[in-house]
Amino acid sequence: MKTTRIDRITNVALCACGSVGESLVEFVLTQKKDVSVVVVRADDDHRHAISSCCDLNGVECVETGNINDEKITPLFISKKIDIVFLLWWPDIV
Repeated sequence: MKTTRIDRITNVALCACGSVGESLVEFVLTQKKDVSVVVVRADDDHRHAISSCCDLNGVECVETGNINDEKITPLFISKKIDIVFLLWWPDIV
C-alpha cells in the first residue's frame, strides 16, 4: 500500500453534517487550510449554513443524498483528493 506523508497532502475533502459538522467546517476553513470540496447531506438542516461558509471561503460545496452516490467518487477522483475527513458524518462510507 502506498503511503503519503502528511506534509504532502494537498487536496482535502470534508464531509460534514449537523451542528457539529457545521462548527468543524467553519473552524477548518477559517484556519485557512486548503480544502478542495465539502460534501453535505441533502436532508441536513445545517447544509445551507455549511454551504454559506464554503461560499465565503471559496470552497465548492456539494449536496448528496448518499455518500456512496455515483457522483461522489468521480468528484473526489477529478479533484485528486488525498484524504477525506468525516466531520460528524452519520453514514458508513
